Amino acid sequence: MKRHQPAPAIRRVRPPLWRRVRAKGFTGALEAIGARAHPPRVANYQTMTSHFAGMRGLEIGGPSPVFARRGIFPIYPSAANLDSVNFSATTVWDSPFAGLPPGTQYVLEATVLSGIPTGSYDFVASSHTLEHIANPLKAMLEWKRVIRPRGYLALVVPDKHRTFDHRRPITTMHHLLADLERDVGEDDLTHVSESERFHDAGRDPGELCASVPLAQHNLETRVMHHHVFDIRLVGEVVGHAGFEILAIQVVRPCHIFALATCE
Repeated sequence: MKRHQPAPAIRRVRPPLWRRVRAKGFTGALEAIGARAHPPRVANYQTMTSHFAGMRGLEIGGPSPVFARRGIFPIYPSAANLDSVNFSATTVWDSPFAGLPPGTQYVLEATVLSGIPTGSYDFVASSHTLEHIANPLKAMLEWKRVIRPRGYLALVVPDKHRTFDHRRPITTMHHLLADLERDVGEDDLTHVSESERFHDAGRDPGELCASVPLAQHNLETRVMHHHVFDIRLVGEVVGHAGFEILAIQVVRPCHIFALATCE
């Protein structure tokens, strides 16, 4: 089981109100206030989350507020057990969640789930992680491997149109297929220049302020978005990995959600 050195120090800050308003706009700020009282949800989430009741799952990355009780797809309250995979024992996103199902954390690359038996989980869940992976198709194929037949995938990625990546071109399926063929690793820095050049600081909530350049330490921090998704690309990626899509939709404020099953 591959272990990594702790990530370089990254300073967490909560941005002042003026910056949050600037990042979201006044309409976005009002939406955020309203979301506290009435959190956005995946359409028909109650029916879809019922598939996860009493099941054993594996979360890639996380824990994530997306899957928590007030998240857009609250599966934590339903699952019986939830193991997790992270690239390091400590990440810049570490955050406790009340009501998180019991489980084991594996320190593994999301593209190589070594030691996890084929078909050993009822479902795999991942939120805002795929864009941080240099070889998404390789990761998806590995996630499918550990899901039992007719098990489920709950995938959430950022909608580039509503994030600080909105100026970047959408990654092409051709590019992702080339990364898979070349077996691109997590040390790949192809997209560093693009991610820095087109980053819109006005839409960055400022919750993570890197103290070191991405080009030097992304392998340790994994803060960079290698790839940029829209709903069409998400559908292509999920389908290419051999999943049958049951639902796919955009969910405010900035999510693309897909629920799929193993064929």
